[in-house]
Amino acid sequence: MRILLALMVLSICTSAWGVETAWKDYFHYPESQGIDWHDPENWTNGVPGPDDLAQISPFTNGDPVIGYGQAFAEGIDLSEGRLTITGGSLTTQGTYISMGGHLTQAGGTFTTDLLSIDEDATFLNVYGNTIITSELRLSWGWTVQMLPTSRPGYIQMQGADLVIAHDSSYSEMMGVNLVFNGGMSDISNVECAFNNIGATLAGFDKSYTLDSIKIDDGIVSLVDNELNDYSGGGWLGHEAFYVRELEFASAGTIHTNGLDLYYLNGGDPKQFFLGDSNLDGEVSLADLVTLASNYNQAGIWYDGDFNGDGIVTLADLTSLASNYGAETVVIEGAPIPEPATLSLLALGGMALAMKRRR
Repeated sequence: MRILLALMVLSICTSAWGVETAWKDYFHYPESQGIDWHDPENWTNGVPGPDDLAQISPFTNGDPVIGYGQAFAEGIDLSEGRLTITGGSLTTQGTYISMGGHLTQAGGTFTTDLLSIDEDATFLNVYGNTIITSELRLSWGWTVQMLPTSRPGYIQMQGADLVIAHDSSYSEMMGVNLVFNGGMSDISNVECAFNNIGATLAGFDKSYTLDSIKIDDGIVSLVDNELNDYSGGGWLGHEAFYVRELEFASAGTIHTNGLDLYYLNGGDPKQFFLGDSNLDGEVSLADLVTLASNYNQAGIWYDGDFNGDGIVTLADLTSLASNYGAETVVIEGAPIPEPATLSLLALGGMALAMKRRR
């Protein structure tokens, strides 16, 4: 499905699917033009519908604005053009922004399966509701920007992947906050995009570092599928993911797949460990006590539910045990040690605590 959507968006100008309608340019239509998306006089083949492809160029007398009602398109090609959403809703299968293309959301709801941002493109999410259901792709852009201009810009990733497919040192993602709420039946892959230099502030100085990831519900899986960090002209090896704030709002979990996730949460750099219920960067007795006090009860990550099934069980204790004693070492460039194994004494104490609860 994701491959088909990507092909559709990348070939949007020549696709034979649906009707191709373009926002009128001033070369062929020099007469006065409005800005209302819903006005058929502003389009070469009328207002686009759910099966139509919409093209927006920079050569217009007025850039389209969606301020009310429901707007649709099978795909939107925003190469060099500008589109603003201030109200209403826009629903599309694929949105492709490149070559100076500029999409500003200052309200309303923008729902797209695929949002592809490429080559000098800008996406400004101000305070509207942005929903991505398949993929958020950043591709080969020198100045790709995703910057909220006033309030924090939250993007709902409903089972969608984050794919960073370029040399990320040239991408600006400051102010971007992703909320993963796709449910436990779907995995959202998140591409690591920077050389793993450990738990150091230098890792958070890169322009593509996310402001926040909130796990509302669902599974976030770290991946390293893209050859996307050639800083200095050389391959830097395995990468890590850096985010300033990490939060579990409800049921959900993270699969690291042997990769590393680092976060700040308002303080020193911390490394993510399965079993760290309070996200203080270490798996300690405090986490064991939290798990014990909530054993066999409904809970979320902060209660000791590390697999996101909504209940604190033996599976969560096993996760904590496998990482017991792990702690973040905040030293510039220093490797992070392997987690220590939980001692038999700690396991025995845990079992005793659970027995007493019964």
